Amino acid sequence: MTKDIFQSGKSFVFGGRPHKGPMQALGGTKGQMVIGDGMMPLMYNIAIEVAENATKRGEPTLTEAQINQMKEIAPPSDEASPLSGLNTLSINFLSGYDADRPDMPVQLIYEPADYRLFYTPENLVDPATAWIAAARAHWGNGPSLNRSGSMYASHHRRAML
Repeated sequence: MTKDIFQSGKSFVFGGRPHKGPMQALGGTKGQMVIGDGMMPLMYNIAIEVAENATKRGEPTLTEAQINQMKEIAPPSDEASPLSGLNTLSINFLSGYDADRPDMPVQLIYEPADYRLFYTPENLVDPATAWIAAARAHWGNGPSLNRSGSMYASHHRRAML
């Protein structure tokens, strides 16, 4: 899915267990809407307000007990949060789906990185050499394993089970 959206972008992974198979890149999300923990109180407040307004109009979407339960479990506002000022949490608020796999959210589809490299002692001394190794792997002047663990791989996707 990522490749379908960002055709020119390539993914690289460094390290991992010492075997020559493919490896999935870490980090980021493939969700359609990601929100930080600071947004959670706002989202709860909006949901509670919508439910209460629907009840006032005579078209309740939640029972009074459900609304009260939402109020009880709502996260504290930023000021009252013990993690105030730390942007430590993000949540995939809305899943995205690929036309090829409409039953599986894209964040659960295994997608190996385009290139796999291994750290060298030089990378530890001078981290910029990792960027150089990635550039050399991409433009053909350096060693790398691609998605299948060989020098030239097809781009397969498989679901994580």
